[in-house]
Amino acid sequence: MTSTRLCAAVWAAIAFTGMAGPAVAGTHTVGAGRSAPFHSLETAIAWCRDSGEPQTLVLEDAYYTADGLPLELWSDVTLVPAAGNTAPILIEKTAGFLPVFRVLEGADLTVTGRAPDTPIRVRNTGGPSAFLTKGAGNVQPHQGRCVMTNVWFERPASGSGSSGNWFVLNQPNSTANPDAFYDCRFIGGNPDEPSDLFQINLPTTSFLHLERCDATEFTAPGRLFAYVSMDLTAIDCDFRNAMPRTLFSNALAAESVHARIELVGCTFGMGTTSAEACGFDLHHGQSIIMLERPEFASGCGDVLVEAREGAEDSLFAIYGEEGAPVDLTGVAGSHIVRAHAGTFRFRDVVATSPTAGTPFAVQDALAGPVHLRFDRCVFREGGGNVGGIGSISGPYGVRVQGRNVLWEGHAGAASIISTLGDYTGSGEALFEHCTLTGPTDEALLALRPDDALWADYTLFDAGGTQTGVAAAEAVISGRGNAAHAIGAFPAGVPADTLIGAPHLDGAGRPSQDSPLLGAATDSDATRDAIGQVRPQGDPEPDIGALESAFVAVDLSGNGVPDVVEAIDSDGDGISDYWERRYFGELTTADETSDSTGDGFADAWLIAHGRDPRVWLDPHGDEDGDGVPNRTEYHIGTNPFDPDSRPLPAASAWALALASALVLACAGGVLRSSACTER
Repeated sequence: MTSTRLCAAVWAAIAFTGMAGPAVAGTHTVGAGRSAPFHSLETAIAWCRDSGEPQTLVLEDAYYTADGLPLELWSDVTLVPAAGNTAPILIEKTAGFLPVFRVLEGADLTVTGRAPDTPIRVRNTGGPSAFLTKGAGNVQPHQGRCVMTNVWFERPASGSGSSGNWFVLNQPNSTANPDAFYDCRFIGGNPDEPSDLFQINLPTTSFLHLERCDATEFTAPGRLFAYVSMDLTAIDCDFRNAMPRTLFSNALAAESVHARIELVGCTFGMGTTSAEACGFDLHHGQSIIMLERPEFASGCGDVLVEAREGAEDSLFAIYGEEGAPVDLTGVAGSHIVRAHAGTFRFRDVVATSPTAGTPFAVQDALAGPVHLRFDRCVFREGGGNVGGIGSISGPYGVRVQGRNVLWEGHAGAASIISTLGDYTGSGEALFEHCTLTGPTDEALLALRPDDALWADYTLFDAGGTQTGVAAAEAVISGRGNAAHAIGAFPAGVPADTLIGAPHLDGAGRPSQDSPLLGAATDSDATRDAIGQVRPQGDPEPDIGALESAFVAVDLSGNGVPDVVEAIDSDGDGISDYWERRYFGELTTADETSDSTGDGFADAWLIAHGRDPRVWLDPHGDEDGDGVPNRTEYHIGTNPFDPDSRPLPAASAWALALASALVLACAGGVLRSSACTER
């Protein structure tokens, strides 16, 4: 047989078995059956490595071993269950110290289980090796991608294979081509041996995406994410677990690095508030960590977020939703934030008793300024310096900014905000529509010389004999503010300010008997919580100093918060607010009353922004659209809006007829089944 014929025969035999040639992409079965071209996963992966082309391996069996060299990929490989293989598939490494999968030279690895409850399981009992490494060491360039869907990664709790990092992703990839994990679970690990779940060592940014992943059974006391530079997006993941010392940390970095971490709808918790544990530990460079709509199911260590001296360019933020704030109660043993530098933002966040002794602690601010901003937050009650910001000091200064915030101290606590200490840096405190109330054993605000306080429409009330603000030499400015009568507000603030605290309900919202924020002891003080002039003698209580989205949503745009308009204590169809505004009490008007006899119900006029005490001409045309006021009233359009008119396409005679019928019925001239008297 000639050599040409021999080669042809060899390739024919390969084609007959279903195995593609070295330079041909294809799909191949791996299993114990005689029809399968590959009887072991190791042989199949080795063949894929030599092929140089994308290959798909279809798994027919329930169990595969990976006990030789790593399942090493130099070209793209996809692992999927066979159509008839509906049970979970186990790939197990029982020997050796090398990873289960090692991906090199730009290869893509895709592993896809059938469903979350029928996954491909990858178990490592073969020594302290990883499940997956990308790149060789910290220098191997790599542009490939790993995509894991419905995969469970499992380690024993003790013995061989129980320790070691799980995923070592040493590669620069791209935002359009991130490593991705969907519906994956991470199970086991030695509770006595620290191991990192994801470790990323390269200073070049690595991109990673997780959705619906579950780390609740990860039991190694390591870090979930240990990184130098990383761009991570995690959506609807459960990061609760009992053992890690840190959830996220860039402690691997030794120089300036860049990380952007966005965690959306994720759940956090360690089951511990011990001093050895920390939720987010920022050491170096620029780290941007944003938690959107998080849930804290248990404690996250002694400190939720620690920003060290190298983190001056870092941002840590927690964003809840309006009306659905994030509850930080009990998430930390001592501090929600402990910072030497950095910026921290909290929006739609609450913390109630019991919580950390000093939730927001700035210690020395040695590396740079610290900026704390709070929007629509409530911090109240509990032990220690609750809801406050303690130890604000340092040569670089601190800025505290609050808008629509309630801080509530308690008896026995220190100042809610204190910048006192032997430090040189000046600080700033800026408050808009906030309430700071006590009682505490010290001034609510204890500022130093050269500190600056701006407070617009903000109430300070320490209660008892304590002063509201202690800042004799601070630069203070503001308008419409309020302080307790004892320890009057310092010079520079208008005199017509409220004396007294707002009355709050159980949810921290000002109640209806809360005093006016513009009304002092004399009757000439008439400004309300948003700085608007209030008519003298107006009996309606203001909503208080907490002028926030919790209470000040005004969908109608009429200047009255919806929460105020919603109160109708006598159930007559007219808000208590408007009844008191127009009639002085709650018995004069109701849903059907017509105070002026003009044919327009009082409740209807109020709903359309009109004063029910002013007569409205029924034959007039307020909006100039050619349709009389009374006609629009009965048909249901708005006589004060030219764009709201009946029968926009009707002819003139039809419109005239409709108007005549309405007027005739309203006046009682016609008496027929087509007309109904009001």
